Amino acid sequence: MEKNGGGGATAASSTAMTGEDRANMMRKRQEDDMRAKLRAFLLSLIGTLPIMLITMVLGYIPAAKEVLMSTVAPGLTLEALLLWILATPVQFGSGWPFYRSSYHNLKNRMLGMDVLVAMGTSTAYFYSVGLISKGIHDKVPEMHGAHFFETSAVLISFVLLGKWLQTRAVRKTSSALEKLMGLAPKTALLVTPENPKSKEFDPLVDEYTEKEVSVDSIESGDIVKIIRGMSVPADGMLLAGELSVVESMITGEPMPVYKSQGSKMIGGTIVAEGTGFMIVKNVGRDTALSKICRMVEEAAASQAPIQQYADKVSSVFVPIVVIISILTFVMWVSLCSAGTVPEEWLGDNLCVTF
Repeated sequence: MEKNGGGGATAASSTAMTGEDRANMMRKRQEDDMRAKLRAFLLSLIGTLPIMLITMVLGYIPAAKEVLMSTVAPGLTLEALLLWILATPVQFGSGWPFYRSSYHNLKNRMLGMDVLVAMGTSTAYFYSVGLISKGIHDKVPEMHGAHFFETSAVLISFVLLGKWLQTRAVRKTSSALEKLMGLAPKTALLVTPENPKSKEFDPLVDEYTEKEVSVDSIESGDIVKIIRGMSVPADGMLLAGELSVVESMITGEPMPVYKSQGSKMIGGTIVAEGTGFMIVKNVGRDTALSKICRMVEEAAASQAPIQQYADKVSSVFVPIVVIISILTFVMWVSLCSAGTVPEEWLGDNLCVTF
């Protein structure tokens, strides 16, 4: 039998497909983002791990240290050259997202943590470059300046690791959304009374036909049959029959819930025992399951309150840190220039290299 109101069914199907497509697009976007973050972290390790090996292991082995301290050019040691070569792609390749984010943040007059990372790593990198350049100019190797390359590379790698872990956590949260959407049944047993003019349908008395249809084609007011092992296709009210329904996936109730005539039915729950007939009340986006899915999706896409608070704190924290750093540098150089700092503190170092 053909049903009237096919346009409504088409609209419901379109809405349901749109929600499913949106979830699939979100999953693909998150998986691509997670792979990109992991790839960026692993690429940074190509430079960071050798840098850590040179500074933390080989530098304490006499034979290896002797080789590293050998000069490859006037004022330039092999160690400084290797660290410079290894740190440069990490700083400007793996660290490029921080520069790009900092540019947009500064353009919008915002100071986030990416600005602090970009400034801190750039300071360490260019400080090392400056000391090495000075050593080459004076033809006297700078023995410790190159070690600041380690600071910039390790910091970038650790921050990239944190971003990957954060993206991975978001992906796990979205997996819960997909499991919720998987509870929605695909088909329903549509019941059509032989005498549609009857005011009240009684399956024990009235004759009817049943047909398995797509759940997207049912509308509010339709009558569907639900049997043992079947998922309830939509929200509605039980017209006839007695059921035992598992609602743990929606309400958290571990024990099956007894349903009788007039009981509310929740779409996505599973009939454990019995057979019944229900009238559909809410379909598509209006069902309780769809509303829960939307809430989970919105929660995954939005910032947590603690993250919003952290952003507000960083907008004040970053400029304060920058100001304190500049004041500390100016005060230290001023004290050194004035001769206030004891010479034994400095040794062979200059004020800016101490």
